[in-house]
Amino acid sequence: MDSTTTPSNESILSAEDIHRDNLTAFRVGNKARFLLNRGLLALYEIGLYRALDYPSIIKYADVNFGFSPSQTYESLFSPLGPPEGTA
Repeated sequence: MDSTTTPSNESILSAEDIHRDNLTAFRVGNKARFLLNRGLLALYEIGLYRALDYPSIIKYADVNFGFSPSQTYESLFSPLGPPEGTA
């Protein structure tokens, strides 16, 4: 193996460090998804997606996030309580 691809001892993280980073990433991801879902719902309920020149919330979510119609409906109508561990 090339020396540029071999990790040095300084770059190797402990299992605890990796676990902590994984938990942080999970919490951040959940909170971001919650905020996205809440924003989609606000645009949908008031029809503000039209102010952004989209004919539907489905088209808005497709163009901006690559969501399929079923992903959009799941985001709109999933429970909206704050994600666990982020309150």
